[in-house]
Amino acid sequence: MNDNIVGFFEGIKILIVENDMSVATVLKEMLELQSAQVFIAESGQHALDFCKDNFFHIVFTDLKMPEMSGLETAKHIRKLLPHAFIFLLTGVVQKIHESALAESGIYQVIHKPF
Repeated sequence: MNDNIVGFFEGIKILIVENDMSVATVLKEMLELQSAQVFIAESGQHALDFCKDNFFHIVFTDLKMPEMSGLETAKHIRKLLPHAFIFLLTGVVQKIHESALAESGIYQVIHKPF
């Protein structure tokens, strides 16, 4: 592994909001290899509960989740963590309108699988 990127996320707290534990676990393991502190929330509400009591530098949220979509989750997280970078994970091929992304505070869309 390239010594320049080992530990790249050292000291960075990351929240993964994903109802598919296989996807969440793979992403968590990849980020932990770079020394990030990674937490998993299995739903939008669980993520909001985490964010009320914790600070996260980065949030990855799935688009399609039961009860609360990733866009809705991101919008609520943005209010709690105004400086966090929020990334939307999606396996959906359809284009998501820029206005919906901006309104939800999404920094970037990442398409699955990654």
